[in-house]
Amino acid sequence: MDLVPGFVNPVLYLAIALALAGVAGLIVTQRRKSWGMPFRAGT
Repeated sequence: MDLVPGFVNPVLYLAIALALAGVAGLIVTQRRKSWGMPFRAGT
């Protein structure tokens, strides 16, 4: 993991950030749909 920290770390952080953002987006979308308040009309 630390063999090439300059390259591996940013990639890991980016992957984790994208994963968290995707999960959070799905949760918010599902919750807003369940509340009857779609975040974006037509989505």
